[in-house]
Formats: sequence, structure tokens, C-alpha cells
Amino acid sequence: MGLELEIPFKKDVASVDSTLSRETLTQYRHDLLICLLEWVARKKTLAIVIDEIQFLDTRDWQMTRRLALVIQKKMIKNVILLLGGMPMDNRRYVPHFTPPKRILEYIDVRNSAHIHISPHLWTWHQTKEWIITELEVRDCSKFLVDTIHFECGGRPGFCAEFLSTLTDTKEPWIQILVNKNDKSDRIATFNEVIEEKLKVGIDVRFPIPSYIQSMTAAQLDCVSTELLMCMKTAAVICKAKGNRSRQFEEEMLRGTHPVEKMAEKRQLRKTLVELKNMGFIVFVDSTDLGLAHATTIRAPDSTAHEEELVDKLLDSENETEIEKESGSANASININININIITNGSGNGNESEKLPITKSLPNLSIKENHNPHDTSLSWSLSSSSFALTKMSHPDATDSGTNSPVHKNSAADELNVKDESAILTPASTLSKRPTSRHNSNTLANAASTSATDVDDSKNNKKTFKSHHRRDSSTEVDDYNNDPMPSIISLLQDPSADIPYKKGRMYKRGVTAFNFTEKERFFVFKHHTLYWFKETDKEQYPVNRIKFVPGIDIQLKREDEFHLKIQTSRKFYVLRTEKKKDMNEWHDLFKKALKEDKDGHESANGGSPTKNKMQNSCLKPDENIDPAEEYYSKCHIYEFSYGFLRDVIYEQTLHAQRQQLHTQANKYIEQLLSKSYDHNLALLQERHQELGSDKDIRKKDELSSYTKLRRRRHSKHVANMYVQDTAPKQTKNSLRE
Repeated sequence: MGLELEIPFKKDVASVDSTLSRETLTQYRHDLLICLLEWVARKKTLAIVIDEIQFLDTRDWQMTRRLALVIQKKMIKNVILLLGGMPMDNRRYVPHFTPPKRILEYIDVRNSAHIHISPHLWTWHQTKEWIITELEVRDCSKFLVDTIHFECGGRPGFCAEFLSTLTDTKEPWIQILVNKNDKSDRIATFNEVIEEKLKVGIDVRFPIPSYIQSMTAAQLDCVSTELLMCMKTAAVICKAKGNRSRQFEEEMLRGTHPVEKMAEKRQLRKTLVELKNMGFIVFVDSTDLGLAHATTIRAPDSTAHEEELVDKLLDSENETEIEKESGSANASININININIITNGSGNGNESEKLPITKSLPNLSIKENHNPHDTSLSWSLSSSSFALTKMSHPDATDSGTNSPVHKNSAADELNVKDESAILTPASTLSKRPTSRHNSNTLANAASTSATDVDDSKNNKKTFKSHHRRDSSTEVDDYNNDPMPSIISLLQDPSADIPYKKGRMYKRGVTAFNFTEKERFFVFKHHTLYWFKETDKEQYPVNRIKFVPGIDIQLKREDEFHLKIQTSRKFYVLRTEKKKDMNEWHDLFKKALKEDKDGHESANGGSPTKNKMQNSCLKPDENIDPAEEYYSKCHIYEFSYGFLRDVIYEQTLHAQRQQLHTQANKYIEQLLSKSYDHNLALLQERHQELGSDKDIRKKDELSSYTKLRRRRHSKHVANMYVQDTAPKQTKNSLRE
């Protein structure tokens, strides 16, 4: 930086003024350097790049601030200053022992900048396209995309590290399938065991990359004890819901929090707002129906149709402003960015110089301060693969982070192949989209002016949250609900809860699945589970959920046979005694009727709506109108899945047990007032995780059940075989 330049003629300087202070000498050095830059800039435009500004020492930081000031005041021309670094106004990214004055100075420098550029979180489809490009395949499994996007939250650097970890192990989690007839037709999936577990909803513990763990742990060191305790409690709540859940309810957090003073309404809301501002959590939704309704809220699948629908509705509100800001874009493959640098030249007029750049870039967020007197940059973008949006920093955006994408339709879940079914890896894959969102659509969905960022974000967030809630109550989510262990299923609940267990014979109706198999069945939490052995297996083979939104038909063929028809599968159950079949049939009919009535009540279609609301309200339901803001049950979620995992692993075992026990007691209080099968299932999960008995956990790469897999069949063509030498990831992205 030129701060340590030797001063010539020291004796002469001392003879002129021997009282020059160190600060004055530093200022003289700055003047000399700025004068040198001004001379050079008369001949050619200069671009000065300073990265990692959060780690600059005091003298370097002073020089950077002064250089930014003289450029802003037009004291020197034809000079562009590019500063890169973490957002120091967010305590999450501030280095340790940083003086508060430095943060205020950073805010002043950032506010004086003409353009702000920050990385943008990937959407689900962008994550999929990146995986396809990175692994050099034609398509990839939906479970693979769901897992990477969920655990990393759409952060490009995290996605690269996680994908590298999955492929570089001795026993790779990912397999590459090659078409026998066309070697260029390659598909990336998890191995068969992982795909099988994810399909039926069994928890899979994925390895946390060391890079992500160290960075997350360093950021957690910057938060206070109160904030960390709040996140630990939230992580315990999310773990009880399953590894594919990162949402938690404020009311559940208040009832589980071990410190009563920190769990007070206003104090807890203040803590959550602070965590939200730091980017650790994001707001999802709010409801006044109470905790029982909040636990059933699931985020919908990030399908192309839904994202396009939401984006179009959002864009239509600001169509005029969007067209002005985003301009036009075509469907070319490469990104062509033409940077028109318009500077105030030394002559009478303005001089402009075009620097054409053609490069494939990750998503960026650009925010421009419109000032006709400042140096301006005009960006021209044409791409169908990436988007330029406006935001302050990655954690300040809602796009791609408000909801996890681990959601399968009921048809996908009910299509799970049984013991005698054909399990083909290619059958678990989703079709590759033939078209992608136009870059304008992605850009416009997040476009806001510098003065209306907060208001516009709140409006979009409210719209998207209501859209999610309405969609999630229409379609059941199998994979977000954890698969309970066999030990917990065999435990008898209270007498008034519908429950039955026993052996039945099960078969399908197709030619290759017509043989009867004796299985052990358990009906609990409005769900029918079955498994082969009670002492040799850890989890059920599959399940059928009797919940709203699932078209299930029951037909009694005779006194001993019952046919269960779902959207894509038939089951024929048989018992040896007529009495047993009558009991099973009555349980199923009662569950369907109760869920149907409850679903209509929640949507306002039944007179029992008020009764349901009153039974689901929180214990302190007599709320003053002045505290209406605090009466609603807010729902939040972690910004990415690995954040929840790191926090849960850092929590001491005794502390985790205490939190699980506290949550169990709180849910028991709620169930004593009104039974809800979702809360009952959640209570058993807390009992299982908080128990001193450590259930043996098998290796994640080993099969959880002894299913027979027949790969060759006349019904499902086996066109793909595993590639013996899959390509490694490039690991070229960094957050």
C-alpha cells in the first residue's frame, strides 16, 4: 500500500519541523500515494482491488477509507475501487477483537459505494443444473438434489464441499449409472441403500464436511450465550422431527427452553429477531391456530410449476419497475457482461471505455446507488442459466431459503416397492427439465429498490408463506415425517388413543407381487406400519398414512380380506379371524373419517372450526389486544441443514437429554387437553432421542432391511448399470 515508504532527506525534514507526529507522517505518505495514482489515471483508467477488508490493520484501513473518500469526492478521476469482504455490520461475520468504531466506519464506506455485489443463494433447479454439470451426467436423482440443497441451503461453496465429500469417500455415497445402449447417457444417484431409506422416510446421517463444520463453528463463537441456547433448543426440536426438517415453532421453543427468563414471550421474540437479522434463521409463517396446527405446516416441493407461479404473481405487482431495472434477456447459454465504465475524464467531456467479458459466473446480487454525479456502471446480461438480483448479502434474502424441498407426493411414496417388488435405481430418478426459468423471472422475483428493500421483502415473504401453508395442507408429506423405530411403535399408548398390533398376510394385485407374505402390523398415529421381524429390524419396511389429501379407498372383499387402494398401489390384507379383520377395518374407517373432518374444520368447511381452534390454542390464550403481535405462533427454520447438525453435535449429551425431556413434558401437557397424532408422534421421537438407552445404529451405507431386489424384470426395464469409475467433482466453487 506504500505506507512504509522511506522518507528521503530525513535530516532536512527534521530541520524544517522536528515536531512532526507519526499521524502527520502517515498522512503525508497517503498524499504522495494518492498523487501518484492521480498522475497515472490521467493516462489510463485504474482499477484497484482490495479483498478481505475485514482483516486489514489500522493503517491499511485508514488508507482504504481515504482512497474511497477522494474517489467519491471526485478529487481523483478514472479510478475504480473494488472492495471485497464479509458484511461486518453482521456480528456473525465480524472477526474477533474488532473495535466497534471499525464497524461504523465500514458501514459508512459501504453506503458511499456506487454498486453492491453479493452472491445469491441457488434455487433448487440451479442446484440440480450445477450437480449435472459438475458430475458430467445427463440427469440426477431428486433425492440427491433435495439433500444437497437442503443441507447447504443453496450456498455454492457449501454445495461444492458437500458433493466432494459424498464422492471422495472409500465407499461413495453417490453412484453413476450408465445406459447400456448409450454410454453418454449417465445418471447420478445415491447408492441403492440410501435411496431406499430416503424413499420411506428413514433418517440418514450425512457426513458434515470439515470446511462447513469449521466455518459454522467459527460463526457460532460470535453469538452470546442466550442466542446459542435458543439455537440449541431449536436444533433439538428439529432433530425430533427428523433429519429432513429444519423448521421449529416459537411456541414449542418457548415450552422446551430450559431457562424460564429467556423463554419469556417478549424476550424470546427479541432473541429470534436478532438471530433472523444475523442470518442464522429465517421466518417462514405465522398462525393463530396454535401449536397443533403449526406442527402440521410443511413446505411444498420446489417444483418448477410452483416457483414459476409464485414468481409470475410477484412480478405482476411490480411489472413497470421490473422492466425498467432488468431489461431484456435472451436464451443464450453463456453470460455476456458488457461493463460500460463511464468516468469523468480530464478533458471537457466524459470518457467511456467498454470492457467486454464473456464468462460463466455464479449467481450475483447487484444493488446500484443511482446518483447522476457518481461513477456509473451499466450491466448488460443475457443468460438462461444465472440471474442478477438485488440484495444486501446472502443471509438477507428469502429466495431459496424459506423452505426445505424434501417433499414427495403421496404417489411417489406409495409407489415404494415391497419385498417382492422390483427395485431399479433408475426408477427413483426425476426427469430432467427441458427448460429453465428465464433469467428475467429469477431476477425480477427479488428485484427491489434501495429504499424499499424491507417493505418489498416483507410483502413477498408474506405472500410466499401463505402460499406454502395452503399448499402444504393439501398434499401430505411422507418424507418430512420421521419414520419411528420399531421399539417405539411396540410401546402401548394410553387407552383412549387408537392403537392395534398383530400379524396379517399382505399381498399385491399384480402378477409379480401376488404371493402372500406374513408381516407384523402396527396401527399408531393414524398410520399403518409393517415389518417382518420385531427383534431383528430397527425400522418398518413401509407405511400407509391415513391423512387429509390422500385418496385412500377401503373395500371389504369378504370376512377375512380387506383391500386398501391408494393413488398408485393396491394392498390386500388377510387375517385368520373375522374379529381381527373387523377391528382393523373399523380403525381404518375411523381414522379416515376423523382426518377428513379435521381437514374440513381447518379450512373453514365445518362447524367444528371454533372447537378445533379453542383446543389448539396455547395455554395462555387470554391475551390482551395490545399483545396481539405476540399471540400468534411464529414458525422459523434454520438457514441451512448443516447449521442445525453442527449445533446439535456441539450440545453436550446431558444437555440434549434435558432438552428432549423438557419437550416431552410440554407435549404431554398439550396432549392432555386435546389429542393430536402429529404431536403424539413427535413426543415418541423426543422420548426415543432423550432416552438413556442407546439404540444401536447401523452403518448408513448398510441396508436397514433384508429386502429381495430383482433387478431384471419384464415390467421394469433395467437399462442402467453402475459406472465403475465415476468422475470426481471439480470442487471449483468456494463460498
